[in-house]
Amino acid sequence: NEAPLAWQPAEASKLSEADRQAVNAFWQPLVDIPLPERLTLHVRDRHTAELLALADDAPDASGLRIVRPGWHLGTVRKGRFEPSHALAVSLKAEEVCTRLDEPIGSELVTRYLRGETLPVDGPPGWLLVTVAGFPLGWGKRVGSTIKNHYPRVLRWG
Repeated sequence: NEAPLAWQPAEASKLSEADRQAVNAFWQPLVDIPLPERLTLHVRDRHTAELLALADDAPDASGLRIVRPGWHLGTVRKGRFEPSHALAVSLKAEEVCTRLDEPIGSELVTRYLRGETLPVDGPPGWLLVTVAGFPLGWGKRVGSTIKNHYPRVLRWG
């Protein structure tokens, strides 16, 4: 049996300054909805923590074993933020400022779902990969390549 997870409540103001800057550097230019106010951290080790948003009306769950007590926004690691797949698929395409929207049946969509990088020019940084306006997951553009952040367990073939 696994021990219960060590969830530690943390307001955004209690995140380290570097971690808060990393989350804001991702969120502010990319996501067009406010960053949730009630946040909690699951600290994996001294360099890595999972950032989750809690519902405003969430009941007190003290003493209960909870796998994930909120919306998994991403991972804070060594002063940088990597968004989660849960965040990608729960946002509406229009809530994300930078995205790659491909039609159904596109070869780029097939390549993305296989976990391949995509040769697409544009500004550097995170973007949401969508099909006909529906989110698939994250990519990160570096130069003329979009690096694939689709979860390995979901990839085709």
